[in-house]
Amino acid sequence: MSDNLLELKINSSTLAHEAHGLKVQGELDINTSPQLRTAIDQAVAAGHHLLVVDFTEVPYIDSTGLGVLVSRRKVVNELKGHLVIISNNPHIHKIFDITGLNRLFPMYRTEEEFVKTWQPPAP
Repeated sequence: MSDNLLELKINSSTLAHEAHGLKVQGELDINTSPQLRTAIDQAVAAGHHLLVVDFTEVPYIDSTGLGVLVSRRKVVNELKGHLVIISNNPHIHKIFDITGLNRLFPMYRTEEEFVKTWQPPAP
């Protein structure tokens, strides 16, 4: 197997609403999920509590990737923060719908939609 298949690219940026963006590229699976966990943990350790994970360039997420999101959501929520998902992929939206995770994570189709409409959920 090529090492490229095991690589997940994650780029950080600052977004509107004092959000910390993590743009993910590649498949999020058992081999690459630890990279996302580390990126989220580093952002939280740096004091970011509004994290926007952009899956626009992620074609596939397995249960391990979903598990990372759920576990990191708990960490972020304990700090009174929010973990937001961006994806325009209908397959990823379907996974979130089927698993019920669409009720746990605010989801947007684009970064622009997030910027224009973000409101923290009511406590």
